[in-house]
Amino acid sequence: MSKQLITFPVSGMHCASCSLNIQRALKKTAGVIEASVSYASEQAVVGFDPSQVSQNKIMDVVKSLGYQPDKADKAVELKNLKLKLFVGGTLAGLLLLSMLITVPVWLLWLVATPIQFWAGWGFYQGAWSALKNKTSSMDTLVVLGTSTAYFYSAAVTLFKLDGHTFFETAGVIIIFILLGKFLEAKAKNQASQAIDKLLALAPSTAHLVLKNNIIKDIDAGSLKVGDLVLVKPGEKVPVDGVIIKGASAIDESLVTGESLPVEKNIGDKVIGATLNTSQSFYFKAESVGENTTLSKIIQLVRQAQGSKPTVQRLVDQISAYFVPVVLVLALAAFFISGLTGFIAVLVIACPCALGLATPTSIMVAVGKAAQMGVLVKSAPSLEIAAKVKTVVFDKTGTLTVGKPAVVGIYWHAIKNKTQALLLIGAAVGQSSHPLAQAIKAYLAKISLGRLPVVSDFKEIAGQGIKATISKNKVLVGNQKLIPAAPKSAQETTAVWAQINDRVVIRFNLFDELKPEALAAISALKQLKINSVMISGDQRPAAAKVAKALKLKKYYAKVQPEDKVKLVASLSQTQTVAMVGDGINDAPALAKAHLGIAMGAGTDVAIESAGMTLLRNNLTLVPRMIKLSRKTLTNIKQSLFWAFAYNLVLIPVAMLGKLNPILAGLAMAFSSVSVMANALRLRKVKL
Repeated sequence: MSKQLITFPVSGMHCASCSLNIQRALKKTAGVIEASVSYASEQAVVGFDPSQVSQNKIMDVVKSLGYQPDKADKAVELKNLKLKLFVGGTLAGLLLLSMLITVPVWLLWLVATPIQFWAGWGFYQGAWSALKNKTSSMDTLVVLGTSTAYFYSAAVTLFKLDGHTFFETAGVIIIFILLGKFLEAKAKNQASQAIDKLLALAPSTAHLVLKNNIIKDIDAGSLKVGDLVLVKPGEKVPVDGVIIKGASAIDESLVTGESLPVEKNIGDKVIGATLNTSQSFYFKAESVGENTTLSKIIQLVRQAQGSKPTVQRLVDQISAYFVPVVLVLALAAFFISGLTGFIAVLVIACPCALGLATPTSIMVAVGKAAQMGVLVKSAPSLEIAAKVKTVVFDKTGTLTVGKPAVVGIYWHAIKNKTQALLLIGAAVGQSSHPLAQAIKAYLAKISLGRLPVVSDFKEIAGQGIKATISKNKVLVGNQKLIPAAPKSAQETTAVWAQINDRVVIRFNLFDELKPEALAAISALKQLKINSVMISGDQRPAAAKVAKALKLKKYYAKVQPEDKVKLVASLSQTQTVAMVGDGINDAPALAKAHLGIAMGAGTDVAIESAGMTLLRNNLTLVPRMIKLSRKTLTNIKQSLFWAFAYNLVLIPVAMLGKLNPILAGLAMAFSSVSVMANALRLRKVKL
């Protein structure tokens, strides 16, 4: 069974119950493997089997429920809300005057009607959608509460019955709730600013090169694979591609965090949204639209913002029963304290605060992480990061720069050194391993002449390379590959070469530590998190790095297959995060509770990780853990408020001790307070 993941916006949701209803319907659809719908981010993340269900069918399910699988125009939404608040608020003010001066009841009825059926029409639409789908929502409660007040008052007025009218109650409640919705919408816009900022990074136009070198400015979104594009100095690269003419220096800080521009020549890849700082160049578009690096980053952020942590599943279960329970309690309140208690209970109950508490905090945290330079794959990754007790670092390319250099050689008894170096140079030239490339670079400085042809080549992970060259059997690697190699007491990485069963040379290599590595380890220590280093090097070389980083625990001579066993062993007693960048790190990244991949690493490593550091900066690890901890604390605060609010005020309303107008005001600001608490994460210091 193949699984495809799509993320799409959903408009028309009025509360958390709406998102739960959509999620429930999607999960019941044949072919849908998983579905998560977030009211806070207004996003749906659906995993499905394309052989059983199409994307169009999934969209049709959403439409059938009365919602739209597309992005609403936020500006228009806010404009409509403002209009309803202004007109409805003015009319509600007239209704409140009736509490101070005598106003004819028919005039109150006249003023209350447009508030009820124009300003409050959205609540009726939401309640009707819920009823059609045999569910209930916050709209159900608002419509029942205000409609009861309105129609009871209309009956009293029309039939001249004895009793108090509640026109002002119905009208003011609707306006208060609309005010809450308006503030909530503005808060949502602030919470989603991270995505907006990412989208703003991409240029809107591109210089398309046509036949006869005619330049035509077009929308960057309409570029196709294979198009020839001109980028002038000071402009951003519109899409991903490869340079075919010219050279320049590109500011890639968006992706790598590297502040210095990177020199690019013919054949080098360029990434969309990066800045051309030097000269004009031409490139051929290779990845466009949703396939560009920036688009993939935005897609990952959206998926993470739409995902749900473990705690939200429990909240969803409670929310599913919330409205039906409130309806029962409201009915009980009617017999206890009459119509006032009935209306107050319906209005005071707020499932929105419960539904917004977790996803809003997640949305803000994931957005802040993206701005820091960290891609969070899912909400559970944030949850796990907050509980991490040990961080395991791979040495090469993670704690070190990943560009080792030969710092010395040691010859064994051999007559023809030049011939030996020619054979070794031919062998290492076939490998992309950093150590092989370092030896290749060292030998390139020596005038050896033309290298012989390699007839057979094999690379063994964690050991080295085997090659047959001019009938000579050449081995280049560590003691695992060359057992005859003598042990080295050097505090450098040792690589031996063996030709025809004879050890001929040892290369001593050193890989510099990343400048921020010590600061990252120290920051983790302050968070009371243990740091562990694993390395394939001999103990003396590994010990030197551990000492420089003030690490108490490290493991040397660790083979790729042993990394998984080591991480599994550590994970039995504590929550473990693994930080790595290479293909041989991928299994260990997947095995750890939380895998953290370096953005400059391989696609395999990134795919296996729960988080990816877009910037090659290790201090992002402790900062991300700190953000995760603060996010979990923020979620707990919001959930406590949401539960406490409902648990305390619903009984008060049932006893008739709460004015329905005040209940509407409290309900409106309960969800706003949760949103405001989540937005505090944007300014948290890390």
